[in-house]
This record gives sequence, structure tokens and C-alpha cells, in this order.
Amino acid sequence: MNSQENKHKLQLFVDWVNGDNMPEEEYSLGEPVFEEEKAAKEPGASPWNRFHAWVEANGRASVKKVYPVICVLLCLSFLSLLLVLVAHLPSFGELANPGFNEVQQVYIENVVEDTGAVNAVSGIILNYRGYDTLNEAHVLFVAVAAVTVLLRIDRHKGTSMDVVYEKEESDQRYEPHHDPILRKTTKILVPFILLFGLYIMMNGHLSPGGGFSGGAIAGAGLILFLMAFGFKKIERFFGEKVYQIVRVGALLIYTVLMTYFILMGANQLANGIPLGEPGALFSAGIILPINLVVGLEVACTMYGLFAFFRKGGL
Repeated sequence: MNSQENKHKLQLFVDWVNGDNMPEEEYSLGEPVFEEEKAAKEPGASPWNRFHAWVEANGRASVKKVYPVICVLLCLSFLSLLLVLVAHLPSFGELANPGFNEVQQVYIENVVEDTGAVNAVSGIILNYRGYDTLNEAHVLFVAVAAVTVLLRIDRHKGTSMDVVYEKEESDQRYEPHHDPILRKTTKILVPFILLFGLYIMMNGHLSPGGGFSGGAIAGAGLILFLMAFGFKKIERFFGEKVYQIVRVGALLIYTVLMTYFILMGANQLANGIPLGEPGALFSAGIILPINLVVGLEVACTMYGLFAFFRKGGL
């Protein structure tokens, strides 16, 4: 079997997985396609070769009929599994549920003393359960990395960014991109949106908010500016290099802080990080800097996903 036939088989398999409809000639049963099919029709062919040839011919002919059926069966199986799992969950509100134990009472009673955070939610997710939140930040990083791999325009293959900008200008000629009212409003609102997002990040240990919500607000402000003025304008202060430095740097700082916190005993035990006075801005130990870096990570994630889906780059 030569390399061309191997490539043809691989392409058939890829098309089947993707659910693509292959040309009708691919389903032709008149002439054998591979050497196995030719050998099966020769005198003295083994039963295995005949069976293999039959599977090859009939499988390609019916793949577009079988694929939707397989998809429906898999979806129904997954849905049935979820329904069975939900049916076995404990009833909501029962005192015997696993969620009703001494842990939540310890959190409520000791959160200010242990973490220095007035906001108990921030104290729990960034101190008691800080390791879980660290993994969530890594999930955001991996999500953007995956989108980058799938959608990024490869400049080394001759794709000029000038062509991308020209296409973007053409696509948005009749969109709000050239709306003067939107531009004027954006110039006024975006600085306040970014400032409000920063405020939410820095006060997450004192009031409802924190890195995730503040980062979402800041990310929305960046996307609004991008939609109003385009990529050329936003790249003057938030280009690809700045984006990469902020996104990677924020995750590294978070990882270093949380690793040190965990290795030194966690829950502010002998780690040398002062809690400060509860209620003050600079308090709660590592929670304030973590809120800031998480907010930057979330903002970059939102902006990066939008940018890559919009034009395949930053």
C-alpha cells in the first residue's frame, strides 16, 4: 500500500469524524479503491481480504447515513447519564446533606480572623480554597491558548496583517465601527468602565466583587473600545506584546503567591504575610494582590477570545 492510498484512507477517516459530506465519487462501488479490494477479487483471495473489501466499500457508501445516528445515540446516552446522576443527588435543604457540616460554620465564624477579609466569599475562594481558584485561572489561560492555536493567523505563511486590517475595515464599513455617536460615547465611558473594574478588583476583600467580576467589567470595556475604534487604535496601548506580558505575568504572580502560601502552611500560618486591619484597603494578606492578578487574567481572557474570533489575532 503506497503513501497516497494511506493518505486517502486517513482523509476518509477525518471526514467521517468531522461529519463532512464527501463527493459522490468517494462512495462509488463500481471500482475498488485500495489494493485490498483489488486483491479480494483475485482468484484464491483469503476470506479476510474479501471481508475487508466488503467493509471498505459498504462503510464508505453508508457513512453519511450512519454518522447522524451515532451522534444522536451518543447525545441520548450522555443525557441519560446526567439524568441518572441528578436523580441520585440528595434533596435540597435536608440537614443530612453532605454540605451541612462543620466546615461552613468554621468559615463563617473564623473568616475575618484567619484571612483578614471582611467579605467572607473572597476569604473562602482566595484563601481557604485558594488552590481551586488557582486551577480556575489556569483553565482561563489554557482556553485562550487553545483558541490561539485554532484561530491565530500564521504570519510566517505569508499572511500580511495589512490584508487583515483591510478586510476588517471592509467588513465593518456599515457596522457601528464608524458610528460617531458610539465613538464619542465610548471615549467618555471606557475610562470610567476600566476604573470601575479596577475598583471592584481592589475592594473584593471588603465588599461584593473581586477579581472575576472586576476583570469581566474591564474586559467588557476593552471590547467596547475595540468595537468602536478597531484594532489599529487599541493596539497603540494594548497590543500583542502588552497583552502577553499582562496575561502571562498575572498568572505567574498568582502561581508564585499561592504556591508560597500553601507551602508555608496556608491560612496565614507562619508565612510572614501580614493580615492588616480588617476593613482597611491594604489588608487581608494575599487576597488583594490575588484579586488584582485574577482580574487582569479574566480581562485578558475576555478580550483575547473576542479578538481571535474577530480577526484571528490581537
